Amino acid sequence: GKWHDFGFEANDHTQHAYLEHLNSGGIATAEVTSGGTGRVVEFGTMTQRNLTTQTVRPIRLSLTMPRRWTSCNEALLTESTKIQYVPLDDLDPFQDILTRTTHPVNAVVPKSICYDMQRLRVTRAFRVEN
Repeated sequence: GKWHDFGFEANDHTQHAYLEHLNSGGIATAEVTSGGTGRVVEFGTMTQRNLTTQTVRPIRLSLTMPRRWTSCNEALLTESTKIQYVPLDDLDPFQDILTRTTHPVNAVVPKSICYDMQRLRVTRAFRVEN
């Protein structure tokens, strides 16, 4: 089969629930609707269950923005030319992603990528609006 991205809102909800799960060990599931279909995402097994068909499929975590969320060149020409950079107050999710994407064992080995990543700190983040 093919991997399909969740819609923006479903992805955002799932990401926040996953980070909460990682931080507290609490919430193990998130209920989302994407593409008109309700699903329950189970973080312990990294699976999703379709609420209509009860089909269970594996999920994967992708830390990049899905390609379909970007505008094609033609769409960019019709969008506003006034771009605003809106500062974000909550930097914890960004810092958490940096922390969780390093291997703790390698984080103590000088000159390793994980060593450098473990020491990075997110100081600013912006949402681009046009």
